[in-house]
Amino acid sequence: MKKILLSLALLGSVAFAEINAPISINEENKTFEKFYGNLIYKINKTPTENYLVNVYLVAKEYAKILYDNQGDSLLSKDEKDIQDFFISEKFTNLLSEYVQKNSLSDASIKIASYHEAGHLLVLSFLNEPKYQEVINSINVYVGTQKYNLHDRRAAVSFKNLENEDAKYIDTYLLSLLSGMASEEIAFNTHYTGVTNDLDNWNKYLPIMFTTYPQYIKDKNYCDLSKYSINPNTPLQITQNNQQIDLYKQNQFQFVKTFLNKNRALLDEVAATLQKKHSLNNDEVKEIYKRIKY
Repeated sequence: MKKILLSLALLGSVAFAEINAPISINEENKTFEKFYGNLIYKINKTPTENYLVNVYLVAKEYAKILYDNQGDSLLSKDEKDIQDFFISEKFTNLLSEYVQKNSLSDASIKIASYHEAGHLLVLSFLNEPKYQEVINSINVYVGTQKYNLHDRRAAVSFKNLENEDAKYIDTYLLSLLSGMASEEIAFNTHYTGVTNDLDNWNKYLPIMFTTYPQYIKDKNYCDLSKYSINPNTPLQITQNNQQIDLYKQNQFQFVKTFLNKNRALLDEVAATLQKKHSLNNDEVKEIYKRIKY
């Protein structure tokens, strides 16, 4: 079974820690949810015990940020002391101030929303029975805080790409370019958030050259006669770089054409993310029913 490991456009995120001791659902935990629920990354979750544990852990991370620099670390206190502090007026006021100070601008949220909307639409290329495990994992979140635990991400991933088929890997590579393409469509430029996507594109592209050269020929992404698997001369290295650039340009134009064809839907999805900051898997699947190929 494939598991969700690599995320698209993941900036400055910290994964939730695991906790074995459950926290009972009581009035105090409901208070945690009220105060801190907007800080956590929700994926189709209702207020359950596990959900409240996540709220608790996120608040704990924020407590470290707020208090370590003041020499008043909470780390040495026992769990009950920390829990009591989380629902105190002092912490609530400090957290409110911290959140307000680090809120992203409306412009930044709009850019992130288009970026993630681009990822979401291109991942629909895998919307067929063979890849349903991936499709069933897709959900989107756009954070509103500079230092939120999950600042922005289209939560889907691909594991062991070396063992997957050509379409699976090709879609992953296309999806890595889709955030940048979406930004260019909406804003006529792209921003620093594309850096991680491009790094991953360069990292995983060689799999296609070594494993699926015929697929590259069929797609006409580049000229394989000018690409060397093991370049030994400066000329071969130069030619390889040229073909990689050509491959990227052709994939990028393909993605951009697809997104332009679905421009109205792209705008709609981005506007939804700007407003509510997330899409669950059921909402994603409804969007996929409306895509034009």
